[in-house]
Amino acid sequence: FKKKNLPLTILGTKKLKNIKYHIPVASAQIKSGLILASLFINSESEIIETNITRDHTEIMLESFNADIKIKHINQNKHIFVKGQKNLVPKNIEVPSDLSSAAFFIVAALINKNSHLELDNINLNPTRDGILKAIKMMGGKINITNTKKINGEMIGKIEVTSSDLRGCELSEEFAKLMIDEYPILSIAAAHAKTPSIFKGLSELKVKESNRLELIRYNLDNCGIYCKVDEDNLIIDPTKKFLPKSNIIKTNSDHRIAMSFAIMGTRMEIPLKIKDSEFIKTSFPNFINLFNSLGGNLTE
Repeated sequence: FKKKNLPLTILGTKKLKNIKYHIPVASAQIKSGLILASLFINSESEIIETNITRDHTEIMLESFNADIKIKHINQNKHIFVKGQKNLVPKNIEVPSDLSSAAFFIVAALINKNSHLELDNINLNPTRDGILKAIKMMGGKINITNTKKINGEMIGKIEVTSSDLRGCELSEEFAKLMIDEYPILSIAAAHAKTPSIFKGLSELKVKESNRLELIRYNLDNCGIYCKVDEDNLIIDPTKKFLPKSNIIKTNSDHRIAMSFAIMGTRMEIPLKIKDSEFIKTSFPNFINLFNSLGGNLTE
């Protein structure tokens, strides 16, 4: 690095050295960057993570016959990578993203007489917390046609409208579904009993402060919602008249899509600010949403 602040200039080198590195935060991005860099080193690197993160990079490299080994030692995951091995090219079939499917899953759950089937959804166990949480809430979800493709587990998800109940999720759940808490909050807002989701500090440092935006927008929609340190409390039994129909997103795509789903149950139309940022992760969201009965306009 030539500078210590942005913008940075990165100069490449052919003299990379192997490392033994303990990742200080739960980050699949940091882990993947280190793994990919290790592929160019003619010796073994060891990457250690304490918390669960998405393991798509490891699965992909294993399918390419990379020299990568996984060991679990004292509850930590140790990833050993020896570089400069020729990888074997293979065709990849990319499964559908569970994080994107979650919006439609919740829409079907909270709208009466709904039934939805989603095919070829990625069911990777490092990111399926949303399905576990919904089942805890009494959501009618059935998974069939499971199989592995390129090392990833996929399947069909069938969802039926349900009478949801609130639930309490420990901070361990956040490791499996941090990105899905905005849409899970919409499900909790339509449950029969309160919910508390704990340990959501990471939501404060996403594309926006998602924790505060969930609270702010649910409150405006007439749903009791409170943030207590890093915990989110939603009590749909304490409903009141909506304060505003303006949804503040701070340009956050997941907040925008979550409150588009919230709008399917509101008696007043919601105006979602900066909705164009939905396209950053789901360009076809509006068309697909409307094809299922939604009424979202740009």
